[in-house]
Amino acid sequence: MKRTITTRDGIGTTAQIIQRNTLGFLRHFDQPVLIWVIKGTKHLQCNNRQYQVNAGEFLVVDAGQTIHVTNQASDTHDYEAGWITWDNALMVEHPEIFVINKPHSGCLWPIKQIPTAFQQAIKRTVQALSCPDYFPDNIAKNQITETLLWLSYLGVTFQIQETVSVSSKIRHLINTDPSENWTAPHVANIMAMSEATLRRRLNGENCSLSELLVEVRMNTALTMLQSTDRSVAQIAQDVGYSSQSKFASRFRKNFGFVPTMVREKQKRDPVTI
Repeated sequence: MKRTITTRDGIGTTAQIIQRNTLGFLRHFDQPVLIWVIKGTKHLQCNNRQYQVNAGEFLVVDAGQTIHVTNQASDTHDYEAGWITWDNALMVEHPEIFVINKPHSGCLWPIKQIPTAFQQAIKRTVQALSCPDYFPDNIAKNQITETLLWLSYLGVTFQIQETVSVSSKIRHLINTDPSENWTAPHVANIMAMSEATLRRRLNGENCSLSELLVEVRMNTALTMLQSTDRSVAQIAQDVGYSSQSKFASRFRKNFGFVPTMVREKQKRDPVTI
């Protein structure tokens, strides 16, 4: 079966990650995400704390976090994981899962002890998101809502993400179509401000339009390399690069490894004794 990222508007998104080699990278999370490790180990560093998620364990990451992630494969197994995100419109229907006017408990939550009923709810959610011909929208919506209610029961709460910064708004804008030619005049026009004001506001947030564009495009490309069977050339076009070589060069500069490292097992020299 061909791997793809499945999205149902107003409900959520799901996919399965396969990574052939152990790779570490800095990753920005624009949306809350539930991840479960199937094979291998996931290592994370957030707010000077180290986390490890083993096969059979789950992890929830809140939105707005930039985290150093290492997905560890082995000599005999690839790194494999599944993930779910919820549509923002669906999440706001459940205020009980948000933290309001009080300290946030953290940026991520490893879940070591998984109730069997919660695991079954996740399986039903993945099936409902992946098979729109068999699961009407209202049924799929109820299924993915069940995962939110389970997380609330387990003590997971999300920080309300008010998109007030210019950089956050631009990230969201670029995410709608990473292949678009997002020039400063175009973005400034959409944001209803002058180019000078756009640059000044971004400078005040210690970033630039070009940096945001690269960040979103590279994060999108990495997700597609991990979670789909689209070729590297197709993915390069999907994120706005007409040249595969330029895409690969930018990807390596951003992550420290070439795109093919995600999918092709690295050859190792035989050990001699």
